[in-house]
Amino acid sequence: QGELQNIKDLGSSYYFKHDYKSGEIINLCDFEIRSPCRGIKVGSIEGDIKLARNASLGEALTLSHVKVSSALNDNYLENADSLNLSIPVRLHDFQDIEDMFGIKNYEWHLSYKEVPVAEEIIIKNNFEKIKNKNFSIHLPDYISSNHLIDPISSNNEVKNQSLYLIDEVSRLSSNLQDITGNEVPIVGSFSVLNQNKEDFYAQYCQVISDYSKNFNVKIMPQFLPRLAWYFGGSVKLDVFCSIEDFSFFKSLPYGICLDTAHCIMAANYEGADPHEWIKTLLDISQHMHISDAIGVDGEGVKFGSGDLNSSLELLLKNTSRKVIEQWEGHLNNFEGFKESVNYLINYKS
Repeated sequence: QGELQNIKDLGSSYYFKHDYKSGEIINLCDFEIRSPCRGIKVGSIEGDIKLARNASLGEALTLSHVKVSSALNDNYLENADSLNLSIPVRLHDFQDIEDMFGIKNYEWHLSYKEVPVAEEIIIKNNFEKIKNKNFSIHLPDYISSNHLIDPISSNNEVKNQSLYLIDEVSRLSSNLQDITGNEVPIVGSFSVLNQNKEDFYAQYCQVISDYSKNFNVKIMPQFLPRLAWYFGGSVKLDVFCSIEDFSFFKSLPYGICLDTAHCIMAANYEGADPHEWIKTLLDISQHMHISDAIGVDGEGVKFGSGDLNSSLELLLKNTSRKVIEQWEGHLNNFEGFKESVNYLINYKS
């Protein structure tokens, strides 16, 4: 998936020169070609196209513009909410996803540039839509273009910027808890190890405890893959990515967020049974990121095409919120998220 993302970032696609209505016939003259590739790759189409939905100036041409997307099952809403399914949203697509799905659970995924403005956009602009929902928040992986989040860093600049971002997200979480009356857990990827593991995990226990005391929020580190994709390349991790550290995970105030794709890839890297790892980690997980995976780096593949199925019945019976993280589920009019919701509510072991 990381390599595919690199290809997309370096490639080119078609972007609309004007606004167009569903049903209009357009041709290649109606597009400009530019990078990055955020839709149909240049060279993939010939001749005229009949639009299946409206298109906006500057928008990338995607499959959803030329093919009617999948429909959600008639009974999806009640079943999705009963399973506590959640969908990741960003500041720019929450309204569209809420209008399409209308489920009760969402997880805000924020970049470091969005954190300072997130509260105003989420609360002030969407108050009526959020007050009856359940939320979680995913901390940014990065604090800048060249540093990962690291609140226990020996580099004061990195440490202070990391703590600033966590402060802002914790304040947002606390305010959302007041508005919705429900817990708003915070998930983070904490992957930078610059000391021995015992000290590393002990310091994160303290950080999480401090934020619980000061902001009344729950921070849950997520389980990570052994090979992570950072800064456009593969990085081998040593923390939050092995069952060998289970005793450390148990010492965390609120356990971990179980990311099933990360767990599958990490277990496969170690030559272990992903199902056994998932069963063990469920005991200390209050929140889930749920997606399928294959091999050591095939993250977020379509449900049913990876190694997850042996664990899916157990996962769906768990009452924790389950954030769907199918890769690129937000593209093509949210085709991947619709496929995932339909698959999960219809799953039978």
